[in-house]
Amino acid sequence: MKTDEQINNSRSMTCIDDIPDEILAEIFTFLSGKDLKSATLTNRTFANIVSSSSKLMKKFFLVITTKRKWDFETISSLQRKHQSLFFFDFITAENSLDKVLENGLENIGVNLKSIEFNDCCLYAQEFVKILNYSKNLTHLKILFSKINESSHEDLILPFLSNLKIRMSDINFELFHKIESLKKIQLEVNETTNTDVSTFQQILNKNSKLKTLTLVNLRLSNLFDIKMKQNFQLEILNIIQCHFKHKENFEIFLDSQKLLKEVELSFSHMKLGNDRVRYFESIVESIMKKKTLKNLTLNIEEYNFCSFNFLEVNRIENFTLRLKDTNFSSAQYLKYFPTLKSLELEVKELTNENMEILNNSLVNHLEIYNLTSECFSKLKIKSLKSLHLHETSLNEKDWMTFIENNPQIIKLVINFSLIMDFDVKLLDKITKKLNLEHIELTDKYIGFENEIYIMIVENCSKLKYIKLWNINIEKNFEEKDKEFLKKRNIKFHLFNDESLNKPMVPF
Repeated sequence: MKTDEQINNSRSMTCIDDIPDEILAEIFTFLSGKDLKSATLTNRTFANIVSSSSKLMKKFFLVITTKRKWDFETISSLQRKHQSLFFFDFITAENSLDKVLENGLENIGVNLKSIEFNDCCLYAQEFVKILNYSKNLTHLKILFSKINESSHEDLILPFLSNLKIRMSDINFELFHKIESLKKIQLEVNETTNTDVSTFQQILNKNSKLKTLTLVNLRLSNLFDIKMKQNFQLEILNIIQCHFKHKENFEIFLDSQKLLKEVELSFSHMKLGNDRVRYFESIVESIMKKKTLKNLTLNIEEYNFCSFNFLEVNRIENFTLRLKDTNFSSAQYLKYFPTLKSLELEVKELTNENMEILNNSLVNHLEIYNLTSECFSKLKIKSLKSLHLHETSLNEKDWMTFIENNPQIIKLVINFSLIMDFDVKLLDKITKKLNLEHIELTDKYIGFENEIYIMIVENCSKLKYIKLWNINIEKNFEEKDKEFLKKRNIKFHLFNDESLNKPMVPF
């Protein structure tokens, strides 16, 4: 005779079996990848529904490594519709790809949209075979890998739109038949064997290219007379690249009639005046582009000859991040009086710069290392959002700042272990400000998980809260999340308990 518990379990299983697979699949779309995995481990029906759904399988990726041996025949029999494949630390000299190719990719390749090779060493022939099993591939990443030799077969990937290559040795001739790319990112270093002329040919073939990111490349060699410029970029990112002949790059810029967004990043550039003028001239050329909407400059260890290149200003959104330069972050408010977002990485502000900042239209301010006294003197009428990094502020100056800036509705604090900031001070701040958004990250001691209750009670208009690593003793529980859900508050709660565990002896 069945017990009450067995009868109840039987009824619950019958109820689940009565629900159509299509409805269960739709319900599962609301689960995170972690929760979805738990569901598949507890119920065979759930596992079959998830594995046969392309939409749900987007949340999982299949990993192939030297140490992890997969039974691809079993995977194929389950008919899992994997869309992401990840090769990690795979060396073909030590592992045969026959099983991977014949029993694995031949069956699951048709559903793959994304493949990543990380820290791998493959022969080009094998590399091409892997990819050609995945005709519908749209995203390809090759990171810290080596693709040896060449292949007598061509890559046939008619839908490949995104290509990212980072510090990898690869013959670009493998891609000579690819003409569908819309986004390319290439990062090299001193040891990378990069044939710039072959990469040029790849660029010339892809007329649909819209986004180009180049890292550590010699631009003078790339943008020469051989560049046909068949494409029209909308986004260009140039990070730590070398300018030897700026004329080549300026000619390339002139050819780009649809350019909307540019990012330039440079460091360690305490160079002679001729090289400095190159950079300033290039920035000036970029700023003259009539189509340009967004410009970001990340500059470290650089001495400007003059600031005249900033005077040509047609840009809607300009972000300037400076470190160890002869130009104060607040100074450029003179050139961009309508600036809305500003990052300050300084300890002190002169009275002149403080006055400029206080009279500005800035509504988002990000601060690094500013002294407590300077912080208390900020009084910006338009300020709505404040983001603090590694900034130690005393209570008196905090209260003065809030009195001067009561209109702030977004507060983000990254403690990074150095701020003297306790629950009592947090209580006062959240009572004084009408916050809609608050983030507190990396304060490993001093806060209990339950501070969210105090914050919610103090902030009647709160819409979002993020508490990240405020307590290493324990993670947040379901009751914490339910408290916020009932109040329609979006949240991100996480504590890394592993930080509290003993170190593993080596």
